[in-house]
Amino acid sequence: MDTTEFDQMFVNVASFILPAWGIFVGTVFFFGTIAKVAYPEKYDELTTRAEKEAIKGKLDLDNLSEDDLAAVAELEAEMKAKGKM
Repeated sequence: MDTTEFDQMFVNVASFILPAWGIFVGTVFFFGTIAKVAYPEKYDELTTRAEKEAIKGKLDLDNLSEDDLAAVAELEAEMKAKGKM
């Protein structure tokens, strides 16, 4: 069985897809780096939002200790003072 045509097609497709993928990843890295340097606060907020939501979903606020409740109240007061809540 001769697979020369398939082999040639595979090489042609790979020679297009791999550089295109490299350009895409490089572009994302390049602009992400610029965004992180130019706007560090906004970048950190955007990149950690999903992580914060995931952690928030795992918290069980019904079983907090007294110390934890005090810490939560203190954090809420601090966030309200900064205008983030």
